[in-house]
Amino acid sequence: MKPEKENKGEPASRKIGNMNKPAHLSKPRRYALLGSMLVFIVLILVWWQAGIWYEDQLLDELEAQEIASLTLHGKALSGAIEHRLYILEGLAAFVLFNPSEDALEQNFEGFASNLYSGTEGVLYFTVAPAGVQQYIYPDAYENILKNSLTDDHKLQSDIQRAIQTEQVILSGPHGMQENNLSMVAIRAIYIDNTLWGFATMGFDVPFIFSEAGLDLPDHPNIAIRDAEGHVFYGDEAIFERNPVVQPIEIANNYWELAVLPEEGHATIEDRVLIFRGTGLIIILLLTLLAYLTINRQTRLSLEVRERTEELSKVNKEIMAANEMKDLFTDIMRHDLLNPANIIRGYTDVLLNMEDEDKKVKSLETIKRNNEKLINMIESAARFSKLESVEEIEFEKLDIVSVFREVIDNFRPQIEEKQMSIEFKPSGKYLTLANPVIEEVFANLLSNAIKYSPDEEKIIIDIRDYGEKWKVSITDFGVGIPDEDKPKLFERFKRVDKSGVKGTGLGLAIVKRIIDLHDGKVGVEDNPAGKGSVFWVTLNKA
Repeated sequence: MKPEKENKGEPASRKIGNMNKPAHLSKPRRYALLGSMLVFIVLILVWWQAGIWYEDQLLDELEAQEIASLTLHGKALSGAIEHRLYILEGLAAFVLFNPSEDALEQNFEGFASNLYSGTEGVLYFTVAPAGVQQYIYPDAYENILKNSLTDDHKLQSDIQRAIQTEQVILSGPHGMQENNLSMVAIRAIYIDNTLWGFATMGFDVPFIFSEAGLDLPDHPNIAIRDAEGHVFYGDEAIFERNPVVQPIEIANNYWELAVLPEEGHATIEDRVLIFRGTGLIIILLLTLLAYLTINRQTRLSLEVRERTEELSKVNKEIMAANEMKDLFTDIMRHDLLNPANIIRGYTDVLLNMEDEDKKVKSLETIKRNNEKLINMIESAARFSKLESVEEIEFEKLDIVSVFREVIDNFRPQIEEKQMSIEFKPSGKYLTLANPVIEEVFANLLSNAIKYSPDEEKIIIDIRDYGEKWKVSITDFGVGIPDEDKPKLFERFKRVDKSGVKGTGLGLAIVKRIIDLHDGKVGVEDNPAGKGSVFWVTLNKA
């Protein structure tokens, strides 16, 4: 019976051990699930706020575009009406020189015909001695002849203002249908300080609006109301839906031009949807990455603790590796918005702590490539800002003083390579430039140092170039092949130089800055036989 008991005991022991192992391995999964859920919650909150911010930014941009467009339309409308008011002033001046009945009978039609044919949108001209419209052009409106302006209830208040102010007064718009609106401009005429009568002009409001670009198919949400709040163009409901409003003052009239920027809302919704969808996919990927990373790290930590003392050395190395991985995980989790700078800081810390050559070399490689990434980001940002600038402010600068300061800044690199600088200019060379010109000289001098062998010299010269100064930097390096010169000042274009670091943006930045200074930049072979001559031109002060 004993052998049977012993045989049964062994499988029982193995069974218990196998049962413990899944329970043991479930800990990493629990930790990973908890950690990834925390990461997911934090990222979801950030994602939601970022979506709200992005939508607000798009709405602000759309509103700014509508305000700019509305301002242009408002100015165009004001200008179109003001132009026609000047025409009426011309008619009033004509009457002052021809006030007699005979003169008007002989000359009015010809003069009014010239005004009418030269100005679109005008309906008619009338002259009303003593307030009675006796002369009209064209004849199509002869039905208003002999009408007294002072008896027209629509015009009575405006007639009184014209008499009091002795200025052109706008009356209207008249007509309640959007496609049948007209305005009347009234000018009181005084002869020897006595009211002689009136000159009037009617013009077609829809035509004026069309000339100002207000009845375009892509502007269905425009409305206009007068100072009394009467909407005479467009839908009255537009003013109740929080529109963008542009005030317009024309002669004695005050209008409000309103627009609803609804056209771009659909586009904004699509862009926000894409933004949120992309962000959600990134969140899910980051959450999965957090889960896998935490799960893996936890499993490694538990396995390391179960190692025997015989593997203590290996155990310490694994623990150190786990600590480094945990540190990397913390960096990813706590500073996702600024990873490059975090990597830079912790790489320096680890380099000071680590003694093993292989690891030191790996850390130096990480640092070198991260610094290259940071430099490229900074160069790209500077180049992007320069590309968006069309004009910069200039001041009087002395090229010699600026260049000497640049040379002082590069003194350590010059001394390290045991190079010499031959600075030919003397005196002052005044130019109209922006202080950013220092970056041009710094880039060119830096390249000359990097691409020149040790113990060589660099020649800096400034020459008279008509209305400009020509600044040149000559090096005695390996030179640049002719086929590479045309693309040298393009973005991310670099001549292959083994062992020389760079982003390929330095000379592109130089060209952009010189372009902003209305100058030129170029490169030539060094006449001495080796090396290159880089030059730029700047305007004289």
